[in-house]
Amino acid sequence: MNRFSSVSFFKICAASIVTALVITSNSHAASCSKKELAKFDVKKATQLEAKNFYTCFHKNEIYSVSLPGLITLVSKSNNPSFQNELLKRALENVPRKYESFVFKKLLRKKLLVSPKVSSDLRYFFALQRFDQGKTKSALWHLSKQTGVDFSRYAQSQFLKAVIMTKLNKTDEAEAIFSELSKGNYKAINKYVKSRIKSMSKLNLARIKIEQENYTSAIENYRDVSFRENEWFDGLVEMSWAMTSRGDYEGAIGNAGFIEKSTSDYIYKPWTSVIESIGLLKICQYPNAKKSVDSFKEDYKDSRLRTLKYIKKNDNKSWYEFATKILSTRVSKSSVKKIPHLLFYAAKSNVVVGNQVIINDLIDEETRLEKMKRKLRRSKKSYAYKLIDSRLKTINRNISKAQQEMGTAFKNKVVSLVKELSELEKIIDIVDFEIFARSSNSITMRVAGEKFIDEMKKAGNKEASWNYNGEFWTDEAGRFRSLLKNNALKNSQHLLTT
Repeated sequence: MNRFSSVSFFKICAASIVTALVITSNSHAASCSKKELAKFDVKKATQLEAKNFYTCFHKNEIYSVSLPGLITLVSKSNNPSFQNELLKRALENVPRKYESFVFKKLLRKKLLVSPKVSSDLRYFFALQRFDQGKTKSALWHLSKQTGVDFSRYAQSQFLKAVIMTKLNKTDEAEAIFSELSKGNYKAINKYVKSRIKSMSKLNLARIKIEQENYTSAIENYRDVSFRENEWFDGLVEMSWAMTSRGDYEGAIGNAGFIEKSTSDYIYKPWTSVIESIGLLKICQYPNAKKSVDSFKEDYKDSRLRTLKYIKKNDNKSWYEFATKILSTRVSKSSVKKIPHLLFYAAKSNVVVGNQVIINDLIDEETRLEKMKRKLRRSKKSYAYKLIDSRLKTINRNISKAQQEMGTAFKNKVVSLVKELSELEKIIDIVDFEIFARSSNSITMRVAGEKFIDEMKKAGNKEASWNYNGEFWTDEAGRFRSLLKNNALKNSQHLLTT
């Protein structure tokens, strides 16, 4: 692999885990009777009364109260039909964050009778373990799944393949991703199936990059659906693969497409680097220099600005820092005040994912507060005490989630600063080579002047065309550069790279 593609963009990373949130929003929440809630006594209530009590919370989407109650009722009942009815209710339309909780409760109470239910819930439990960094525990739960006809089979296989890449078992991961990329399986819905297929192609491409099989990597990148959020990431990675394979026109075309199709204020330093390398390789020196200068203007001081901005705002927590940036619209004026690297870090999946969790907790807190006000004259009731206890737990969880979001944001910023430092090193090398090749150095002056004279005599206008990111699309829908490749094989004016 040449030095220009040595940046660690190709390392296998755990791609966004595919999950299906089959949530049916309850726009008409159940109007629970204040009188019934207030008089409920958990010690004296019948099973039917208890079912109605917890169902009230369930229909109001207060799952942290309803689920433990419903599962406890299942464990105490001797009526199979009643148990099945409660289990169905507990597992129906529940957000993903509660799935692993349900599984844990059912497993402890030895209530997992159906292999399909067990296999589906083990996926969520494995996913929770994976998110906690317990990869071996996650793999163990996946190994306990039976059959291939449960609804989360494809997602389970994808998670298993991601875990295998983390454990450096690339051959096993490649085999699973390859099978999933064919789409010959049932999934919970069409969206999940399409996403698993695309993400499997993306991960296959990354494995091929590690193996330096650039041709196969590019083919897999091209199969990633443009509807996926990771499509742009794949396009950037494919461009790096193209530079390694020698398809500089394709790499320049991709970079040009990204530049033209995204805002000027979006953080995208990779495109300038890819473009400058490609232009250098096809001997378009003036345009390569223009691309290098563009990078330096937009990103050279970005790392220092980011560090200064963080130091200036060190009195604020990283969570507050992230929320401030998320609430600010990206524009010409805002980027002048806040480096666009910080905008990019704050809007990464890991940071936004934590914000979603916090928002969900706040929503649940609001619903609980509403029910608490409803029972303000029955403060001694079981329902009031239960709600009050749950609110305290939610407050603790919100604080914990805010801390995790701040940590995720900080880690992302540190990672991007390090990555930008590596890109700066590459752009400096490109700048030096442009200087040397375009006859600006003493040692290359004679050979360079001879080359330029030959170009002028041939009437080669492309040699000095003021390139502005122009690209075209070939018959296969691929982006290509409009510039002519001026590189002459075996020419002595070229430096080896």
